[in-house]
Amino acid sequence: MLATTGDGGDRSTTRVQEDLGVDAMGPAALDITNEDWDPAAMEDILKQLDSSKLLEEDNMFSRAGDLRLYTTQIDNQITDLCCSAVQQFVDEAHHFVELHNQLHTVGSSLSPWCLQTCRYKAAREGLHRVVETIDIPVSLVQAIVTSVINEQYSMYLTTLEHKHTILLQHKKVGEVAACADVIPILDALFVVAAFRIRDFLMDQLNGLGKAANFQIVQQNVIARYSKLNIFLVMHAPALENEIVYRYIAVLSAIIHAHFSYYITNIMKLQYSIGTKDDLLGVSNAPRRLFGGSQPQSRANVFTLTNFNSTSVQPTGNVPQQTSRISILGELDSPPIIPHLAAEKKLVFPFEWVFRSINQLLVDTVCSEHMFEQMWFRPERAQHIPQVAKDWNTRRHTLFTSIFNKTLQYIRDTLAKFLENCFDCLGMLLMMRSTQHNRLTLARREIFIPEMDAHLDAVYEQIWARFSQVFSLQVSSIQSVKPIGQLDSRPHYVTRQYAEFCASLRTLNAHCKSGELSESLRVLRCEVDLMLDRLSRSVATPMMKYVFFINNYDLLLSVLREREKQLSMEMSEDSSHFSHQLEKYKDTFVDAVLMQYFSHMLTFLNKYLHPPTASSANVSTPQSSSTPNTSPPPEQAPQIITTSETGNTTSQSLLTPEASTAATTPTTTPTTTTTQPTVQSTVGSTVTDNLNPPGRSLIIDNRFKEAMENLIQSFNTSWKSDIQNVVSDIRAYFPNFNVAEDVLRVAMMKFVDHYTRWDELNKRVLRQIGVGRGGTSSFLPVTTVSYEIKKYVT
Repeated sequence: MLATTGDGGDRSTTRVQEDLGVDAMGPAALDITNEDWDPAAMEDILKQLDSSKLLEEDNMFSRAGDLRLYTTQIDNQITDLCCSAVQQFVDEAHHFVELHNQLHTVGSSLSPWCLQTCRYKAAREGLHRVVETIDIPVSLVQAIVTSVINEQYSMYLTTLEHKHTILLQHKKVGEVAACADVIPILDALFVVAAFRIRDFLMDQLNGLGKAANFQIVQQNVIARYSKLNIFLVMHAPALENEIVYRYIAVLSAIIHAHFSYYITNIMKLQYSIGTKDDLLGVSNAPRRLFGGSQPQSRANVFTLTNFNSTSVQPTGNVPQQTSRISILGELDSPPIIPHLAAEKKLVFPFEWVFRSINQLLVDTVCSEHMFEQMWFRPERAQHIPQVAKDWNTRRHTLFTSIFNKTLQYIRDTLAKFLENCFDCLGMLLMMRSTQHNRLTLARREIFIPEMDAHLDAVYEQIWARFSQVFSLQVSSIQSVKPIGQLDSRPHYVTRQYAEFCASLRTLNAHCKSGELSESLRVLRCEVDLMLDRLSRSVATPMMKYVFFINNYDLLLSVLREREKQLSMEMSEDSSHFSHQLEKYKDTFVDAVLMQYFSHMLTFLNKYLHPPTASSANVSTPQSSSTPNTSPPPEQAPQIITTSETGNTTSQSLLTPEASTAATTPTTTPTTTTTQPTVQSTVGSTVTDNLNPPGRSLIIDNRFKEAMENLIQSFNTSWKSDIQNVVSDIRAYFPNFNVAEDVLRVAMMKFVDHYTRWDELNKRVLRQIGVGRGGTSSFLPVTTVSYEIKKYVT
């Protein structure tokens, strides 16, 4: 059908061309894009088409009849063609069967030949692979022997190793006899490559000493050739050992020279703090000519808060040093660059120099450790037995051989500095910096036992010198003795010790060293004993108590201020000094109240506490010229007073000297005379001997008379006496805050005594069973309290 249709199409085209005369012109005559195209010729062709009868004959639409009829005729023709084609296929079926049988016969005869052909092809491919494996191209030999060693060279080595591995396998199995001829050639190439790599790496290592920054050359240049070192590890261990020894020699010299230069230059920027005369027990008066350090640098020995060095200025490497403790916030800062600091004429305390040296050491050790892990223990070589087995030994050898000389130089430099170091705070800051270096190594996951041993040795060096200097501080306080008569102002040692103790407590807040806490406890006991020795040179017993109060208030104020700034809990020192301060405040207040209200206090002690072995009593008169025999601060006498409910409260009572001064009938705070002395047993407890409410109390005329006289005397002068108490306390204490604290304690104790007296008066009234009667002039407690509020805010 297709052939018939095709032939019909060709005939129609030929007929149209013949009728139109187009065959002579060809297709170019109808191409309007052709340069030779003629519009006049096209017009002639169109006219011929209009006059042609061929179109009229072939045009089905021009025919008369129905279009459906024409479609039916076409379908019938197609059906007839299909039926004729099927009939032709059926007529020729026996030929197809015969062709099939012939093909089957030929396939059966050719199958053995096909199998042999497949086997031949497989053998050919295998032989080709073996030949390719054992064959050493000339290009590879030339590359191994003559090419420049670079990163591409490692690819040639990989190809060579691959061929060598396969040849060894074939030789072991015995499959290919030619392997015995090729392997020696490969071994020779291995030897040539190993020696070339050895020479190349030696040149690279020798170039490290000429580099401005050897670490950059390590990371960016030498690290790229780690595969070459793996090749030596696997095929030439002896040559690789030469590389290791050369690396150790070069790096050891470079690092030692680098640190020697750095330490020499940065030590020129050191700002010295403290000398052998800068001890707690030494006066802080300005030195004479050739007499030691200046007070400005001396202040830095005992305090962390104020860094008194006008030479220290902020830089890009060191933050603005407003206090010595600021270094604890800059432990991770980059090391100081000596030449930049020298250009700006900057100086630093030794703890900053020490921090920079150790920070540079830690950074160098970490960088070197990472390079050694990558170069001498690469991941690709982990499966090699000798690499995995010898790594720990090699790591120890590498670190000790490279860093031992440098670490010893650092320790020697530190020991030379510590010989003349008397700065305890600086040494503690250096110990904190050493502990931080250990934490930095752990945070970076760098675990090097030799580095830990170095840090331990440095810490022990500093602690040994710190212990020696601290012992000198204790001895200086033990040697403090009064010179002449002292006043009641805080001693200079008190101020220095307060700053020193607060600084040490601040540095010990996080590490909580038990040894340092014990040392501070010893120092605190020596300060207590020193104050007791100094108090013996104070003019009067009253001034002695003022001396104690002023000194302990200063100690407590400084400690609490530091604890508040750092949000610290109350330290053991603060608790101790607070107890001592309150004890001497109570003792002083008892003395002042006894001076102006002796009759009331004596009456209360007599009737509330009858004389017993453990209670207060009136002793024989004692002169003010009696030698001072006051007990130490820890042994100040106390008395226990009891209220109506039976609850006990501890209050301080006067010592013999204080009692002598307290009974002086004068308003000047320093005048003493002969008066009865109130005494008690230390720490004794006295129960209330008055009968409980509801029981009879025998009151004679002597008791009533004494009560009436006491009330009249009190009502006459109590306001003026309170004013005198206030005036004396403010005269004793120029410090307003201290004076107000002592005044508050005095007024509270006075109200407490008067309340006890009021309770006694009420019991007497209940006993006699009448109204107030003879005691009607007794002032209410509210009246006295109202007057007290005028002086206590």
